[in-house]
Amino acid sequence: MLAGIAIYQLFVVVLNGYLAAIAVPRQYFMWFGRQRQELALAIIQLASAIPVFLLVTGCVLAVCRSLRSRSMTFLAAILVGMLLSHLYWAVSFLAFLPAGLSPEVEPYSMSVRLQQLFVVPWWSLPTVLAPWLGFGFSSWLLRQRDEG
Repeated sequence: MLAGIAIYQLFVVVLNGYLAAIAVPRQYFMWFGRQRQELALAIIQLASAIPVFLLVTGCVLAVCRSLRSRSMTFLAAILVGMLLSHLYWAVSFLAFLPAGLSPEVEPYSMSVRLQQLFVVPWWSLPTVLAPWLGFGFSSWLLRQRDEG
């Protein structure tokens, strides 16, 4: 379970934070035009989702190999760790307001924050799904290796 928490923290929270901090030149969005801004965002999200997918996949495979375990119970423990870490960040997003908000800034209501958490825009799906697809792909690879 600790491996799942570490994988999620390192590759979803930290790596996605670094990737999100990369400034995209304004010309990139101007090239797509106003009508295709969501497509421009989707490409950026896909580009940042690929390393997360690959690193989660590789790390799950490495943990299973180093601990010499490919059992479903072991994989389930990694998944539970990832889900617990995700749940922690979801609850902290809902429960805590950002520090240092100036008094004139009104935070979003709970209903808006719930909507932001559960109804994601289509263009952000690659980033949202990348860690779970990476875990699923690594599990599939391990199952294939057991069968072969």
